[in-house]
Amino acid sequence: MLQKEGKEVLKMTDKDNAKTYLKAGNDFYEQKKYDKACEEYQKAIEINPQYAEAYYRCGLALNALKKYEEAIERYKKALEIDPNYALAYYKWGDILFYLERQEEAVEKYKKAIEINHKYADAHYSLGFTLYDLNRYEEAIEKYQKAIEIDPNNSFVYNAWGLALYSLKRYEEAIERFKKATEINHNYASAYDTWGIALYHLNQYEEATEKHQKAAEIDPKYAYAYYRWGIALHSLNKYEEAVEKYKNSIELDPTNSDAYYNCGLAFNELNRYEEAVEKYKKAIETEPDCASFYYSCGLALYQLKRYKEAIEKYQKSIELDPKHPFIYTCWGIALYNLKNYEEAIEKYKKTIEMDPNQTHTYYTWGMALDNLKRYEEAIEKYKMATEVNSNYAYAFNNWGATLDHLGRYEEAIEKYKMAAEIEPHYAYVYNRWGNDLFNLNRYEEAIEKYQEAIKIKPIDPYTYCCLGLTLYKHRRYDEAIEKYKKAIEIDPTYSVGAYYNLACIYSLKDNESLACEWLKKAIEKGYNNWEHIQKDSDFDKIRNSKCFKKIIKGRDKGMKAK
Repeated sequence: MLQKEGKEVLKMTDKDNAKTYLKAGNDFYEQKKYDKACEEYQKAIEINPQYAEAYYRCGLALNALKKYEEAIERYKKALEIDPNYALAYYKWGDILFYLERQEEAVEKYKKAIEINHKYADAHYSLGFTLYDLNRYEEAIEKYQKAIEIDPNNSFVYNAWGLALYSLKRYEEAIERFKKATEINHNYASAYDTWGIALYHLNQYEEATEKHQKAAEIDPKYAYAYYRWGIALHSLNKYEEAVEKYKNSIELDPTNSDAYYNCGLAFNELNRYEEAVEKYKKAIETEPDCASFYYSCGLALYQLKRYKEAIEKYQKSIELDPKHPFIYTCWGIALYNLKNYEEAIEKYKKTIEMDPNQTHTYYTWGMALDNLKRYEEAIEKYKMATEVNSNYAYAFNNWGATLDHLGRYEEAIEKYKMAAEIEPHYAYVYNRWGNDLFNLNRYEEAIEKYQEAIKIKPIDPYTYCCLGLTLYKHRRYDEAIEKYKKAIEIDPTYSVGAYYNLACIYSLKDNESLACEWLKKAIEKGYNNWEHIQKDSDFDKIRNSKCFKKIIKGRDKGMKAK
């Protein structure tokens, strides 16, 4: 009996010692001294190999040391000893989730819930894992269960809102985000996600308020500033958007989308140099994104840096060969370099991939126009209008190409169609007026030029055209008025305006003004002296002193040379 009692005392002492080591391990764990914690837990296990809690706690410490497989082994051992150890299943699931072994994690969370139906955190984590697997409806069921157990868990409401958001049930998502912020007034992430949902409902002003709130709560919340910028961007508040993107970049220089969107905002502000800078930073951060190169190419194009733009389009195509319109942009850049044949090859590539690209047919037609392959150009403009019957620009260019072929009546029909589609397209009326002029239908031409002026009253070209038509119609005073208006708008636009004013004043038998305007024309660069000497418009002043002096001055200049 005495010996037996001694053995019992010894057993009790061992258990007490194991608990002491467990407590020591817990103390080290709280101090984040995880290696020392492991040592103490191991001592507890050596004394009591059936000590499930020691295995569990050792697993926690190993997890903190990122020794995940060893941690799992400890959780397994704890469960061998105590199959109802729900916490061990739960933490095992956490590790598996972190290791992106979500399906396995789901099984472990489910085991924890089987043991403890009221385990709110396990329901939440299971829901979060299902969410990560894009199983949103199942995730919502788990979040609902977690809230039934713990109705004041703001994290669960936020996660629930995210699942609803992913199902595009934005109104319901907002209700959950709102609830999360009611429970926790300082929940920055919930305000931010609330803003995202509002954005998708096109409620941009309200969205900015939520993102702003998130940033106020957490001034280092980079994504709150980024999404704030996006909402401002959608409100066309580009300057403000730029500032928010910059705030986000300062906090997180790795966010390629922030650089990219900042570039887009600069684009809208026509600040293309700055846009290019941001696109290049986006590319540095994420070099495999085709859209970054594409947008950078578009900005370089605006800067007329066509060769650099082409380089970016090429790279974009390498990354995304299935993006047909990039070939068109590449072609347009080549067009501006006057490489028309190469441009056509790119347009062909686009059409091979997508035969419904209206703008591609249009620009293809322009390239053919420049190669003077007018019949082929007409065919392309025709195809553009077949794809999009409301493409006014294609009808306009179709008409212009018919002009080159002297088919003025047909051209007028195309201009009519363009004007019906786009009544405020001034250039159409200019072209239309020109063809009526070519057909000697001056009164009708005047009407069209006047229509163009109503739409665009500061275009010197139209005033010159109108002036010439009035001049041909012998309405000299009106012609003078129009030519002077053209010069007033842009004194450098047309030497012809100065010359024609000289002609008109000569026809009006106003010698001094005729000579005055002829001198101005010559000063501006008019040098067709043969035409001056033969032009019948100057017959009335040809023998005048001032006209002879102008001719003599030219002759002296020739001799001096």
